[in-house]
Amino acid sequence: MRKAIGGLLVLAALGLLAYAFFKPKAPPVNLRVKCPEAWAANLQVAAQQYERDYGAQIQIEDSLSIEPADLVLGLADSLQHPKKNGDIKETIAFAKEGEKDVQAAVPSDCRQPSEALKFARYLAAPETGSSAFTGSPLQHVPGDSWKEKPELILYSGGVNRPAVEELLENFAEREGIDLTSVFNGCGVLCSAMQTMTDSENPRFPDAYYACDLCFIPPVAEHFSEVVLLTETDIGIAVPIENPHGIKTLADLAKPGLKVGLCNQKQSTLGYMTAGILKSSSLDTAIRKNMAVEVPTADFLITQLRSDALDAAIVYRVNAELQKEEIHFIKIDHEGARAVQPFSVRSDSEKRQLANRLQDHFLAHPEAFTETGFIWRGDQGAVKSSEIEIPEWLRVAPPASEKK
Repeated sequence: MRKAIGGLLVLAALGLLAYAFFKPKAPPVNLRVKCPEAWAANLQVAAQQYERDYGAQIQIEDSLSIEPADLVLGLADSLQHPKKNGDIKETIAFAKEGEKDVQAAVPSDCRQPSEALKFARYLAAPETGSSAFTGSPLQHVPGDSWKEKPELILYSGGVNRPAVEELLENFAEREGIDLTSVFNGCGVLCSAMQTMTDSENPRFPDAYYACDLCFIPPVAEHFSEVVLLTETDIGIAVPIENPHGIKTLADLAKPGLKVGLCNQKQSTLGYMTAGILKSSSLDTAIRKNMAVEVPTADFLITQLRSDALDAAIVYRVNAELQKEEIHFIKIDHEGARAVQPFSVRSDSEKRQLANRLQDHFLAHPEAFTETGFIWRGDQGAVKSSEIEIPEWLRVAPPASEKK
């Protein structure tokens, strides 16, 4: 028996060796790249370096036709029209010709976008692209630091998760990258960033998608500009039958109610709720009924559905996801509205990549509106230094104070 087992093990080992030796190898990547003739010689230098390092075969053609191509290099102005028409999906700046920007563009119908984007990142990276353009009519403009498969780190408030999870998966697959997303209350996220001291920490996020503008000032030194993406109301969630007849914020002070709130130091919603309650002179009365205090509103919805709570203060989008079981009552207060800003870290070594993630979000408003958000992505950027905390919020504890 032992001899038989030993023989089988030997045969199995030989089989694995044979498979490893004879298994078909993945075909080499073949990229079709188009550019003006004046740039072709220097581009060929970069292509040969890339082929040597990564085994890909780069076919360079003197043409600016988008189809058929995996990558088109051209002046930014000449690429604006096809990008506006949807023929181009991504652009990566990597050089200048005089005062004009030069970009590598990936057509929307490219069959190997992750490989095309990888070569475009290679052209832009200071470690790999600059030497190839010595003596070229192009002046190399450094982009993101080179990594064959970079990791992008996103910090996001928990309320945004239902809208962006699928978008993040699609983005990471097309870009051929690792994407680490950390969802939590924004107070927790800001405290984590402040604990890291500075952005040289390798785990410091490259992008930050907050639950409201009020949680940008604590980290504004790292995120100097924001784009407003969405907004949602703040209100009261109750069971669909509303057995306690709750209609207003004051009703949450009724004796015997079990009310759920978010923690004011851990989350944007908790911080804003504290401001609403204090400015309405209801903080003490309602907190007497507080049965639970948590970092994010999704926990409150879960407890409400299990009858552990009679009511909870949440975002409308939290209730919208469970609208067959949960009734939402908007709070009548000037501050019962949260605006979600997206920001790219000012000194991120993956700033171009993070900006493409921002563009990916901006290109898919339906992903946000379908989950209950109001779209605000058409309003442009706002300087973080110009964000002011409103008066009604100043009565609450400062958002994520530095210790």
